[in-house]
Amino acid sequence: MTACPICRDSDTLPMLSLKHQPVYQHPVADPGMIAPPYFKNLGFEFCRTCSHGFQKDFDLDLLRRIYTQYYYTPRPPGIGTRMQETFMAAITQNFHLDFDRCRMLEIGCSSGEVLVRMGQHYRDVECVGFEPSRVSAQKARALGITVVENFFSAQSTASIDQPFDLIFHRHVIEHVADPEDFFAVHNRVCHDYSILVVETPCLDEVAATVSLAPFHIEHIHLFSKQSLSTLLARYGWFLKGCKRTDAQNMITWFDRKGPAIPVQGISGTPDFSEWIRQNQMRIDKAVENRKLALWGAGSGGIKIVNHFGLTPEVIIDSNPLKKGMGFPGFKKLTIAYAPDWLDKELAHSRSWLILIASTYYQEIQAQLDALGWQGKIISPYQVTDPQPGGSI
Repeated sequence: MTACPICRDSDTLPMLSLKHQPVYQHPVADPGMIAPPYFKNLGFEFCRTCSHGFQKDFDLDLLRRIYTQYYYTPRPPGIGTRMQETFMAAITQNFHLDFDRCRMLEIGCSSGEVLVRMGQHYRDVECVGFEPSRVSAQKARALGITVVENFFSAQSTASIDQPFDLIFHRHVIEHVADPEDFFAVHNRVCHDYSILVVETPCLDEVAATVSLAPFHIEHIHLFSKQSLSTLLARYGWFLKGCKRTDAQNMITWFDRKGPAIPVQGISGTPDFSEWIRQNQMRIDKAVENRKLALWGAGSGGIKIVNHFGLTPEVIIDSNPLKKGMGFPGFKKLTIAYAPDWLDKELAHSRSWLILIASTYYQEIQAQLDALGWQGKIISPYQVTDPQPGGSI
């Protein structure tokens, strides 16, 4: 058995095995410049003691290379903002930051969009971000954000001599190889009244809906409410609230005053491979004699291509910066700018199947409806949630 990286218990079981998975989840201008490997077998385990999911064998050197030399193309303002809106609402509706001058730290700040919005919402703030991607860090600096272009570590935080009042990160902790060290460093830059907000995929929701959305090479961990609360309590952070999102994520907040609110574990995990079988039947039936366009030139899209052995006529995306890019390891995939392609094909929409391979499926569906698109549309990542946005 494999010991759980969170609770160290050996009561673990295989959860999902995925063969020949793409290493690079996002397109680049010149795929030929990216060195192999392009594919890797992945295995995920489940801990029955703390309900944690984790990747059994991961290549840390390869992951570091991905994050520093290559990563996703920053999107222009106003595109794909639903998750940012949800996160902002969770913070602004739950916290009154009662500090004379609030110091905010975002770990993995990407291009700085959320920090900018936080600075606009809270009048007297000082915003700092950590971001290992050179391209993203440059864009954040251009917005006026103070950025440390590095991974968040004891060494990179050594020069910080004032604590932060609010620390937050979105979709970072699932990528961190050593969460123990990661949160130990949090304690160097906080004070007794600091607030910590963490957004990450929620294994409770993923298991309940039998979704493969968060399973890929970059996600070393899949936290449940229980495993995240267990880990942070060890470092003096106590869970005070948890909000689920319609994208199967959880937005959790912690402070330094115990006790934590109680949470339940997961009784077991489903057969996740059933998601592939069911969606294979859906796609086969929907394609029929139609041409296939895949909407989503990111991790969701390339996983769909790989899972189902698809070769779409075109991949479209709302980010114009991705036009003409390609995916390392996939030679026959071309990316077009979605508005341009839709204008050209609208009169022939009935001849197409659009497969929405993105967690932004609600925004994309609304855009297609407003356009009057009459072709077939399916979305494998769509989740039917009777209480979207509820607390968990």
